[in-house]
Formats: sequence, structure tokens, C-alpha cells
Amino acid sequence: MSMSKNTVRTATRTALVATALAAVALGGTLPSQAATAPTGQATTLAAATSTLGGQITQSEILQRAQTWVDAGVPYNQGATYKDPQGRSYRTDCSGLVSMAWHLNAGIGATTWTLPNYSTKIGSLDELQPGDALNNIDAHVVLFDKWTDSSKTEMWVYEHARPGTNARHIKYTKSYIADQNMKGYRYNKVIEAPIAVPDKGMTDVTAVGDITGDGIGDVIAVDSTTGELFRYSGPNFTGGTARVKIGTNWDTMGDIVGVGDQTGDGVGDIIATDAATGDLYRYSGPNYAGGTRTKIGSNWDSMHGIASVGDLTGDGKGDI
Repeated sequence: MSMSKNTVRTATRTALVATALAAVALGGTLPSQAATAPTGQATTLAAATSTLGGQITQSEILQRAQTWVDAGVPYNQGATYKDPQGRSYRTDCSGLVSMAWHLNAGIGATTWTLPNYSTKIGSLDELQPGDALNNIDAHVVLFDKWTDSSKTEMWVYEHARPGTNARHIKYTKSYIADQNMKGYRYNKVIEAPIAVPDKGMTDVTAVGDITGDGIGDVIAVDSTTGELFRYSGPNFTGGTARVKIGTNWDTMGDIVGVGDQTGDGVGDIIATDAATGDLYRYSGPNYAGGTRTKIGSNWDSMHGIASVGDLTGDGKGDI
């Protein structure tokens, strides 16, 4: 069957519009207002402890984004590039965010579907490392940090447009707002700053999901009694809703969540005995002192203990 020139023209125009809209959803571009970061602006570490579609720390999100910057991955909506574990993601703006979040979404979600994996943030001032800044009809970038306490300028990770590589750049907050980009926090991030509602709590520590509901929890020590409490996410409600899971924790310091070290699917912690300087691993979900395992000594001479993911490639988190 033959078609008139007008019919062909209309069909062609419809196809072009559909293609353009699909390109926007996959990862469009913003006019350039960016300052590119000097080499070494962000720290690159090896792949950390997250699993595909699982919980992930803010620091690992940024580490994963930096791997594409370091590799100079070029923008190409028709191509893919591997993450640190060898999984391929689409090399555009939404593909970069999908890779950084370690999403189980094929070769990447789109600007339209990234909100399905995240929660909208009320204000740009509330942004935390690893949050996405997304205009679902245009473009998405990954927030790294503010340049200073005034929160007028930020560092972000971005895949911008054809002819550019993945990059670490600066944008002003006013520019981001003018582009109608909204903040979204990945639902499975476990390192956003947490404030528990009860007074006198110390050593507030993210420990991942220890209740089996798929939502990250935290633990904290009551400074007056030394009791250890669990606060269940996402609201970390205090008072009678918190659960006491231990005593005599006022003798322990440098409590750090280190992910699942024992292979039982539940996050573990390490802590230093203030009296002896010994370092212990406690297995979740209750972190019972009777089953703790001594893994080091003389740790009272150390400070700034932090979880940094898997630096050695053995599948276990390091500190």
C-alpha cells in the first residue's frame, strides 16, 4: 500500500519526536555552566561491599561514580561500560547514576524511572552525598558535596552530552534550581546522617537491615546506662519503640558498621574495648557480647576507625 507524502512526513516527524523523548528520558543534557574538577578531586577506592540492587553506603556510591571519571568513559546512549564488578550500564546521565547506585535495572534506569528507586527530598539544602538531582524530562546528575558551608555551589558527577566524558564538576545551586532539578535519595542508601530522637545517645551507627524488612537500621548507646539500642528504619522511632539489644556498651568505643563479615546475611560491627585496647567483631542482629570475636589488639592507640568497603578484592569489607 502506498502512502501520500504528507502521511510519510507525519509518520517521520512522529518517529523523530518519539526518539527525542526517549533520548531525554535515558539521559539528556544541560547547558554547560560547569567547572571541571582537577585530577584527583575525588578519591578512588576499589569496589566496596554492596551487592546488585542491595544496600549501599554514600561513600561507595561516590567511589563507583569516580571509577567512570578515572576511566574517561565517553557519553554514548548507544553504548555500555562496566562497573567495578563487571556489570554493564548505559553510558549516559541516568546510566551513570544507575551504576553508582548499583541498581538492578538492566543496563540502567532512565530519568523517568529513577524516582521509582528513590525518595524525593524536600529541599536542595538537605542534599547528602550520593543523592541524585533529577529533572525527569531532561537530565540527572549525582550530588557529591557542597563547596562550602554557604551551600551556594556544589560538586556533582555527570555524564553530560556526546563529545564529553564522565566528569566531576561544579554547579551553583541557583543554576540547578533554574533547571528544575529535584533531589532524590536512593531508598537503599545506609550512610545518610541519622539523628535518633532520644537524648543522651552516642555512637549512632548504621548497620544495614538487621530486622529482615529490607530497610536499614541503626544502633546507639545510652550514655547514662551503657545500654545498646536498635532503632528500626526508616523513621528510627525512639522511646518505647526502640529495642534494647545489649548492656555495658559504655566500655566500648569506635563502634563501626562493617557489613556482613560472617556470611549470614546480617550486618556486623566492630568495636574497641576501652580497658584493654582489644578490637572485637560482633555479629548481628543482636551483637551479643558472649559471642564476640577478638580480631586485634592495641587498638586503643588508633583513632578515626572507618569502614571503607572491600579494598583487597576478597569480598569482605575493610577498615
